[in-house]
Amino acid sequence: MAAAEVNNSSDIELLKEVHGLCNNLLSTAALVQSFKGRWMVICARLQCISDIIESLMTSALLQQYYLRLKLSMSQILVSLEEGNELAQKSINMNYGGKLLMQSNLDAFVTKLDLYLRDLEVVKGGIRQHERAIAIAKTTTAGDHNCNPTSQMSSRKDIIWDFFTKLRIGSTEVKKTTLEALIKYMRDDEKAALAVGVDGDLPRLIHLLDCNSQPVREKAVHAISILAVIDELKRSLVADNAHLPLIRVLESGSLFAKEKAVFTLLELTSMSENAHAVASCGGIPLLVKLCEHGTPCATVSAAGTLRNLAMNEHIRRSLYDEGAVEVLISQVTSGSCEAQEQAVEALQYLALGKDDKIRTAIGRHGGIQCLLMYLREASSTKSQEMAIRVLSNLALSATNAKALMAAGFLSQLTELLKVGSPTVQKAAAAGICSLSSYIDLKRQVGEAGCIAPLTQMLEAKDTSEQEIAAQTLSTLLLVNSNRKEFCKEENGIARLVQLLDPRNQSIAKRFPMSALLALSGSSTYRKRILSAGARPHLEKLAEMNVAGAKKTLEKLGGRKLLGIFSRHNLW
Repeated sequence: MAAAEVNNSSDIELLKEVHGLCNNLLSTAALVQSFKGRWMVICARLQCISDIIESLMTSALLQQYYLRLKLSMSQILVSLEEGNELAQKSINMNYGGKLLMQSNLDAFVTKLDLYLRDLEVVKGGIRQHERAIAIAKTTTAGDHNCNPTSQMSSRKDIIWDFFTKLRIGSTEVKKTTLEALIKYMRDDEKAALAVGVDGDLPRLIHLLDCNSQPVREKAVHAISILAVIDELKRSLVADNAHLPLIRVLESGSLFAKEKAVFTLLELTSMSENAHAVASCGGIPLLVKLCEHGTPCATVSAAGTLRNLAMNEHIRRSLYDEGAVEVLISQVTSGSCEAQEQAVEALQYLALGKDDKIRTAIGRHGGIQCLLMYLREASSTKSQEMAIRVLSNLALSATNAKALMAAGFLSQLTELLKVGSPTVQKAAAAGICSLSSYIDLKRQVGEAGCIAPLTQMLEAKDTSEQEIAAQTLSTLLLVNSNRKEFCKEENGIARLVQLLDPRNQSIAKRFPMSALLALSGSSTYRKRILSAGARPHLEKLAEMNVAGAKKTLEKLGGRKLLGIFSRHNLW
């Protein structure tokens, strides 16, 4: 068949006119404030059309395919002019009825989809022709695949072929194409990112609602591979992947549910994605799957609930949907992986100002099962998580008393003595939570934790030193605890060392509060001053560190105040 010549004065100008009008409509659509969802879809289609036309105009093979394009170009031109009118009406809020405008916009999207399909067929023919020429040149001129540019072009061609088949192929073609796409992404670690960047994510997401179960399963499998990549998490949710994924949780096959909930686990690692999933009805389905799903799905569901619980504004919704009871059940009888995810989820649920959630965790048996989990924990990480969630629960007075009665304090004291540094730090924080209650301070001190806390003041990690000082500052408000502390050799000296202004990594308020608690006794005051507290406090006072002046007053009396007055330090 003879190739049709492209008339540079008319035909190419038609392509350029369509391309220009397409870009102009994109700019106009960006100003529309009504029907935003529909205009976002329209803009996505327009951008695809613009990109394809631009690539066609630069192709050396355009003249051989132009006859197939010419009719489409004329139709697209007319439709783009209609689209511009719709955009202006939307901007001016002059569309003669909301339902009518919605119908017109939907019809416009349908037209764009048809044009896009025609353009993709033409582009596919050109790509295949170009690739055949490239292969022929490779055969005659030697292998040039080592060229990075050639490899990049080849990868884009492969991805484009995948998505062309997913757009226009039969159900069976879509299924086999998805299988090939999954293998392609698995075999090449860079391929998945390239698919996410150069592929048509909305088309892949659309297949999650396909009538064919095998296609749905392959689509959710493919998306689960993409969701692992951090650079694609935001894009997938921006393209509303979470909506059909949530529907899969409700009505998909067991395999599809496992892949869908794993995908949501990955996506919700970003806070904004977690809010999107929670606001679209995902919580009750996740709770149900956590309770009744397969072992694999249960782990992913518990992990997704943990990701949601990290967001303070979602915690009450999790509580309202029964997440607390289900998570406690997983801690009690779930697999090791499910237990770990559930404990961490409960840790976040017990945070914040909502005492109702903390009380509910205790009421539903959370304290007993978490204490058991702590006793049986075989790893440092498990011990830390259990201590943290129990410490958060202790922020409720009711829970704190229940924890004391259940032996939590004795466990903390033991771990404070023999645990790893990170476990000791967590244990000190737990003791600090319990000692915040006036009626428990004496009991906490009598449990034998003051000596190991004093030792912790010399830990290598400054964060360990700080939590030890903070805990002691609350315990030393009780006289019996002060006596116990002062029995420790160098205990006061260790607190004084933390006041050194050169050590800026430790908050000074905690050692100062502890020393203030000791300053009521003249004997303790002398020991504090003998340990060198005065020069540190003087320097801190000069630096206007809160509490330094008050501590000096308590330690030095009127004489010290007179010295500072003469030097105009205050």
